[in-house]
Amino acid sequence: MSETIEASKMASEKMNEIADNMILARNVFVGTLAMYATYSLTRKFVFRPLAQTYRFLSNQTKDL
Repeated sequence: MSETIEASKMASEKMNEIADNMILARNVFVGTLAMYATYSLTRKFVFRPLAQTYRFLSNQTKDL
């Protein structure tokens, strides 16, 4: 009887470890997607417009 309880306890610990690893993998995946989305949006709506405005203004001053 005690062997069965020990085996059950070891199996539940192993399952908890597997579940923790899966949760960690999910969090890493979601974090990576969030970082990529932040990078893409920042590049598209902040850096490109600033670069285009700088290029436009530089060309305007050259034409003077």
